[in-house]
Amino acid sequence: MSANSATMRVNSRTLRIIRELAARLDKKMNTVVEEAIEQYRRKVFFQKANEDYAALRGDKEAWAQIKEERRLWDATLQDGLEGK
Repeated sequence: MSANSATMRVNSRTLRIIRELAARLDKKMNTVVEEAIEQYRRKVFFQKANEDYAALRGDKEAWAQIKEERRLWDATLQDGLEGK
């Protein structure tokens, strides 16, 4: 085992599911786990981002500042470089 790995206990049901997925996808079990964790990490990241964004929209003053900043940035898109 390399210095960057660890052993982890999982229950028998979880192990069975990992084995079944690995066989079905023709992947190693650790690859299945790594990909599943990455998908979960992304899901959690975007859930939190959506919650924070909703909170921002709920703050009328902060939301007005964001809208003004966007309006200013939108003007930068008209730099005369279309199609170049």
